Amino acid sequence: MYEKISTVNDSILGIVAMTEEDQISFFNAHIEKLKAIQEKGLKKVNTGSAISNLSITDDSSKGDWYFYNIQTVGFGSQEFKRIWGNRPLEDNWRLSDKTKINFPGFLPQEEEVLSGVVNNSEVMELAYYIDKIPSNKISIDSLKNNRDNAYFKLGIIYKEQFKEINLAKNRLEKLLSFNPDVAFALPAKYHLYKIYSSENNEKATSLKNDIISNYPNSNYAKIILNPADALGSNDTNLAENEYVLVFYDYKDENFDMVLKKSSEAILKFQGDPIIPKFELLKAYAIGKKEGILAFKEALNFVAMNYPNTEEGKKALEVIETIKTKI
Repeated sequence: MYEKISTVNDSILGIVAMTEEDQISFFNAHIEKLKAIQEKGLKKVNTGSAISNLSITDDSSKGDWYFYNIQTVGFGSQEFKRIWGNRPLEDNWRLSDKTKINFPGFLPQEEEVLSGVVNNSEVMELAYYIDKIPSNKISIDSLKNNRDNAYFKLGIIYKEQFKEINLAKNRLEKLLSFNPDVAFALPAKYHLYKIYSSENNEKATSLKNDIISNYPNSNYAKIILNPADALGSNDTNLAENEYVLVFYDYKDENFDMVLKKSSEAILKFQGDPIIPKFELLKAYAIGKKEGILAFKEALNFVAMNYPNTEEGKKALEVIETIKTKI
């Protein structure tokens, strides 16, 4: 999911950053490609029709053609239903969810053009694409934020869950190249610092100095300078006290307040070992407010991002329980 978000949003933002002239050139090239694909498809159809007509008029081949053999047709019909189920005879029959046909951000692909999934007359017009380019600042900022969040989550998942360190480094370094908000930049730098430290890479020193110089009051700087003291610091005690208060809000079924306070605490105490507790409590509040599917998704977030903690393991355990109950 996060890979898809990062890829799509990167593409859209790349087009947004183009000059108007480059955008026109880019989409004209895509339209020419689609026309070539369409022409190629039509030739195949015409060739196939000619061959079929020859088969029908040629007595020597009668009985060999697919649709003359009742047994073969019956088998084909059963196989179609096995794969596709009962589909009505209509346009775009292969799509079970037709609301996704023109999902913003996707360029029509070869199979969509050949199968008629997209409106061929529309996708051959330049205006079709130009009108889809986001221009509203709020929309563009949302795309950037979702992209940055996706890259950060990918870095953490590859690092913590899959132990794919090279992929983790790639995604976190890419994130920093976007000059993201400090909420993503600081933890990304810290995780890269930890990775490079374990590799005895000189980049660790540069990241360490960056964090200490530019974010001296952050928990990340404190952990780097005094790991033992950071774990027993007043800030940690403050975090634990705040967690207790949020937990009582949960017990009192004040779920909106739990979501609000948890989100604030997660930003406030970044780098503190108590963060997974806030995340898990937040997931439970989401479950109470939004139902079992939202609960499962929130639990999955905790399990994916904090796999080596008690909270991550608990989230996985609850997910399995939900599966058996469903």
